[in-house]
Amino acid sequence: MRVTQALALLDLHPAILDAIRALPPGTPERYVGERRLRPLTGLPEREQIREIERLVPGLLSRKGRGVA
Repeated sequence: MRVTQALALLDLHPAILDAIRALPPGTPERYVGERRLRPLTGLPEREQIREIERLVPGLLSRKGRGVA
């Protein structure tokens, strides 16, 4: 992974970043790896939310992290 790819992940919606940070250690990379998240970085925030729920159902709804 290049530095630019890693930095692009910072463009994800804050709720997505919070949910990823809250994942327990040892969560498989295939669940929320950079390659899986990369296509979301070019989307508007509303579409990022819709797409992450399709890719990783329930990620944002854990522990009250739903997005209005």
